[in-house]
Amino acid sequence: MSVLGLGCDIVELARIQRVLGKAELGAGRRFVQRVLTAKEQEEFEARHAAFAPRGVAYLATRYAAKEAFAKALGTGLGKQFSFQDLSVLNHASGAPRLEFSANLQNRLQAMQAEAHVSLSDEKPWSWPWWFCRGLCCFNLF
Repeated sequence: MSVLGLGCDIVELARIQRVLGKAELGAGRRFVQRVLTAKEQEEFEARHAAFAPRGVAYLATRYAAKEAFAKALGTGLGKQFSFQDLSVLNHASGAPRLEFSANLQNRLQAMQAEAHVSLSDEKPWSWPWWFCRGLCCFNLF
């Protein structure tokens, strides 16, 4: 298998906190709904209700992870890959667990591609890394 791409992104936790705090026209809520899938939103709400800084870190990590995944694929975010195509969840152990939309899963299977992610957050940053490998490394989408 060949390396298809590496991706990383970094986001300042305070930046995400500022977005969440924007009450005008529900900007914070819209950001959560745009970035997180339904399963991720449930987890975000639970973490944020229990301890707001953990909720912010969860949201920031997922935002940066999806940005980094788009970089690893070489597509960027847009028509070919959206925030809603990927859920970054956790196993009971805390390790990241990935769920792909049907469209993204089909594309990755066609390439016999695998994706692996490492998530880190330490105030003031969230910093995920992606490693993608597969048999086909051209014209991904």
